[in-house]
Amino acid sequence: MTWNCRCGDIHEDSERLCYICGMTVTRVLVLQGALGQRKFTIEGRPIPIGNRIYSSLVGPESQYAASSQFNLEKGSDGDWYITACPKTVNATLVNDTLCEDGTPIKLQDGDVIKIGSRVDLSRNFAHLSVSFEIKQ
Repeated sequence: MTWNCRCGDIHEDSERLCYICGMTVTRVLVLQGALGQRKFTIEGRPIPIGNRIYSSLVGPESQYAASSQFNLEKGSDGDWYITACPKTVNATLVNDTLCEDGTPIKLQDGDVIKIGSRVDLSRNFAHLSVSFEIKQ
């Protein structure tokens, strides 16, 4: 993925600064569920995601999410990370990989966040697709 700068230069998605004109960009995290999407741009503090936000994105499957299922946080490197909240009944998964409590996982374009059974990770629900937009 690339972005076009106002000076006409083309940059890779991983670049946050145009060295020609000095313009900077922000990566906006987009979570897409069966019922809609939410965009996140907040920096500097974790964003708790739980059953209230899930209900607007996936509907009834939000019942499997805790009030705080996981946190999203934008790192100082400009990338987005997910961290599972401790002691939730159901597990948080990224692409079928268990998110260990307290261990951040870098989110990539195309990842799928799921909530699943801690006993059988193949039983998972409430899928959210991850994508990014560039905000100039």
